Amino acid sequence: SAPALFSFSLVLSEANVAGMQSYEILVACFHFCALTFNKFWGTILFTTCFFTPGSIMVGIYSKIFIVSKQHARVISNMPENTKGEVKKNLSKKKDRKAAKTLGIV
Repeated sequence: SAPALFSFSLVLSEANVAGMQSYEILVACFHFCALTFNKFWGTILFTTCFFTPGSIMVGIYSKIFIVSKQHARVISNMPENTKGEVKKNLSKKKDRKAAKTLGIV
């Protein structure tokens, strides 16, 4: 929600078109009006609204995947008598698939 709030406040304050007044006069809106940004605000918006949140999500999901693989490894290395009846029914393939699925999600 913070990137959306930042983007909308930037567009509504019209700071995104600072220094582009002559360009706006040359471009007429025929079928649609494109949202234009100068280079500075385009870079700032890309970083704050796309790159930073995306990097955070990839980092968090990578950590989740690593932890789930570690848990699957620990469970598969447990002695047979401590696993119990439930673990006997699960296979290592299912554990790996669950770790992959969790990592993908």
